[in-house]
Amino acid sequence: MNAVTAGARTIKISVHEQPEQDRMCLLVADNGPGMPPELVEAVLEHFATTKQKQKGWVGFGLALMRGTVETCEGDFELRSRPGVGTMVTATMSHSHPDRPPLGNMAESLQTLLVGVRGVDFVATHRIGDRSYRLDTRPIRRMLGDEYETQTVRGWLVEQLREGESALAAGRENS
Repeated sequence: MNAVTAGARTIKISVHEQPEQDRMCLLVADNGPGMPPELVEAVLEHFATTKQKQKGWVGFGLALMRGTVETCEGDFELRSRPGVGTMVTATMSHSHPDRPPLGNMAESLQTLLVGVRGVDFVATHRIGDRSYRLDTRPIRRMLGDEYETQTVRGWLVEQLREGESALAAGRENS
């Protein structure tokens, strides 16, 4: 949602689980406005925000994520360039007892797919050598204005659900 709020038009979310190597990598990249170096450092501190006049608890997500990754014997990287975008990479131990479970990725992304207009998503989930990917960009190009309908958005969520099910069942679904 931070990327959407900042004005990103494309957001890529990738999860790569490698249980055999005891690694898991999460990557989130966007083509939003990016941040200058001093802001990159600031958003990693608790309660920092890029939003003006924001009230309540803000800017906690990246700092909390970095802390979780470090607790799980991992590496956290936040790279951002003004005018280019932002990329967050978190790599950690797959079996670490403090690693939060992924949960249901399709349900987690449903809010974005159904509720956010004018933004494309590329979601990839890989477990070992099995994977699925959903890229909304070619679908948007093919459907034009029809892409923004609830029917299409519901279909996208269903594609994610099927991809997750196929991955869990050990089948490839691209």
